[in-house]
Amino acid sequence: MNRKKKIFIHIGFNKTGSTFIQSSLMANSEWLRRNGVLYPCDTRKPYFQINQHVPLASNLLDFDIHWLTEDKRKTVRSAYETFLEDVSADGCETILISSEAFGDSRLTQDHVNAAVSKLSDFEICVIAFIRPQPGYMLSAYQQDVKTGLAKDFDLNARIENRDNWFSKRLEVWKTAIGKSNIVVKPYLGSKFGELHIMETFLSTVGVSLPDDWVPVERQNESIDLHAMRILLRMNRHLTALTSQNKARFFHQKVRGKVLATIRNTIYEQKKLTFTREEADHILSIFSDDNKAYLSEEDYSLFEATENAALGSTNTRDFSETDIDLAMKVIISLAGEVMARKNR
Repeated sequence: MNRKKKIFIHIGFNKTGSTFIQSSLMANSEWLRRNGVLYPCDTRKPYFQINQHVPLASNLLDFDIHWLTEDKRKTVRSAYETFLEDVSADGCETILISSEAFGDSRLTQDHVNAAVSKLSDFEICVIAFIRPQPGYMLSAYQQDVKTGLAKDFDLNARIENRDNWFSKRLEVWKTAIGKSNIVVKPYLGSKFGELHIMETFLSTVGVSLPDDWVPVERQNESIDLHAMRILLRMNRHLTALTSQNKARFFHQKVRGKVLATIRNTIYEQKKLTFTREEADHILSIFSDDNKAYLSEEDYSLFEATENAALGSTNTRDFSETDIDLAMKVIISLAGEVMARKNR
């Protein structure tokens, strides 16, 4: 009887360095393969998009994912079949796939059961990183604004949001494969740096971070309060990436261009923060949920990490409009348009 290949499914969660992990795995895929771990990352294949396996996740989970590109959406039905052919032909006994879609808070038990059923020929292990909720909430909110949200930050709504209750999000996987097959680690990137994330991640898969590991740039940089104010107002007139409107990808490029222009503009940046009192209150609400999957040692590190989201005052006032900064952005973009017309 042939021994089952082991498949590690990295499910995120979102805002815990997932894009950095995926880019690192892709950049070092040959090293991984030489060491017995296959991260199949051919962007021409129907199961892979940019740096992760979101089309494969959509196929396995039988779940519609709004950020599938139009090209990958057309071939998503063949994603699992092609993936299976590729991993079966490869000699690696350990397979690694990654997409935050596998950890989407909207997944039902039926979605996860469907994926586990299709992967029944593999020994499945799920990997998830979780992050202290104060920093997670602010980072997730920034990402929502960057993709089209036009609403101010609402702490009570964020606390109630299922996205922040990590153990509840893991329940569907626990029911499907058992808690012993789920590895949960604290996201400590803000304290120890991104390479610490890769060291932790690779040790979970069974390999050590080598000296010749190819570094990649950090992804999804955070945005500050001034940029948030401008984007919030822009989003009232742009289509959100989560919509089904065909203009959503073009409008996302517009937001990206504006953000890039803001980052190249000299101004005093101001981070979004909670006060220590607010952060402690938030962590107390989620304490039992966070402890459900973390070891005592990991939880102590987890609690001590939440400094990136702290400030002496609450800097989440979106009521003002940064007219001067907005004018600089408009002038810069207008200058680029004029320069192109004169070429």
